[in-house]
Amino acid sequence: MAVDYLADGFRLVDSQLDIAKFAACLAFMDGLPSFSMYKSYVCEVAARSSGPSLDVGCGLG
Repeated sequence: MAVDYLADGFRLVDSQLDIAKFAACLAFMDGLPSFSMYKSYVCEVAARSSGPSLDVGCGLG
């Protein structure tokens, strides 16, 4: 199930030596239509801003 995959993909990520599982989870998320729509929305809001924007903790960016 996708929800289990997402939850497990980030489990204890800071203590993992092998980042392959984390990278696979981020790639999976990047392919989700809802994630793509969210990223588009954030980019649109940032583009309308008159000041600088900072993207923090955004996965693949």
